[in-house]
Amino acid sequence: MRIGDAPLGSARLAEHGNLHYVVLFPGVAAVRISRRPSSAAELPRRTEILRGVEAAGLPFAVPVPLTAVTPFGERVAVAVSWADILGDEVIPRLPPKWRDGVRRRLDALLALDDVPAGLVHGDLGGGDIHFGRDGKLVGVLDWDVAILSDPAIDAALAATWQGWDVLRAATDEQTCRRAWAWNDAIEAGHLHAVFANKSLESVDGFVSSIVAWFESR
Repeated sequence: MRIGDAPLGSARLAEHGNLHYVVLFPGVAAVRISRRPSSAAELPRRTEILRGVEAAGLPFAVPVPLTAVTPFGERVAVAVSWADILGDEVIPRLPPKWRDGVRRRLDALLALDDVPAGLVHGDLGGGDIHFGRDGKLVGVLDWDVAILSDPAIDAALAATWQGWDVLRAATDEQTCRRAWAWNDAIEAGHLHAVFANKSLESVDGFVSSIVAWFESR
């Protein structure tokens, strides 16, 4: 078995998480292998996201699907509003001292004026953004939870890594204000789990992570 010009013997396990293993064929491909039926069922959707991102013609490199997806088993998923997830599933499980504050911040977020939807990565982290030696952006990885939504979400995620002073220097006041609102509710780094409905797979664990963030502020 060969992927392109890479013999199977060149493969090595690069990383693994709760949902996937990643097998690396150096210089050729990274193969994602699901660890459970639910993540296997999600792979076709995630692959289509990557094809859409590739077609957008972004000015930096993005992952490109090289093969078809082979799903395992059959699952049914129901998409629900992120606000419903937070209001109905997450906030009631928070310690009482946090609930009213989170509801107020969620209400403030929902009260923001609508903006034109843009391509949002949704899970930007330090390992997903790659710069060349000249400091220019050359690639962004891990588009699994990309959505069309408020671009300020990615601004909030970038600020949690690079700092809010950097964000204020790099963009306009409205984007900074919206980014702060997105981050202030439950911390922008938790949003990808909400957008992908992963927060519902282990609500108590998700809530524990949010509480830990509140207590560290």
